[in-house]
Amino acid sequence: MSNGDIYSTALTLAQNFKDTEELFPVAIIYSIQKNIQTLTKIAEEVEQHRITVLKKYGSETEDGGFNVPQENIDKANNEIIALLDIEQDVRLYTFKIEELADVKLTSAQMQALMCMIEEE
Repeated sequence: MSNGDIYSTALTLAQNFKDTEELFPVAIIYSIQKNIQTLTKIAEEVEQHRITVLKKYGSETEDGGFNVPQENIDKANNEIIALLDIEQDVRLYTFKIEELADVKLTSAQMQALMCMIEEE
């Protein structure tokens, strides 16, 4: 799984399941929460490296963003792309689609779960 996939999956899972009040089978919600923890930890590390790159090529603004001079944009983008392309072995908790048979999900929730559903 690439750092970019980890980052986006952690964000999508957290947005859709972090504080959900929907009831899921115990094994499913356990898998979701464990994956959120695992992926969020890695995503936070990726974000710190991204910020390091931005500081290297630019400067932090008063609002917490970054200003990268035009002459450094390509260098910064190339390093960030390389960072997001790094592949990592991540153990995700998975489950069978049948375990979701009685669960109602939004399309965003289903999309977030796709990496956890075991293919037959």
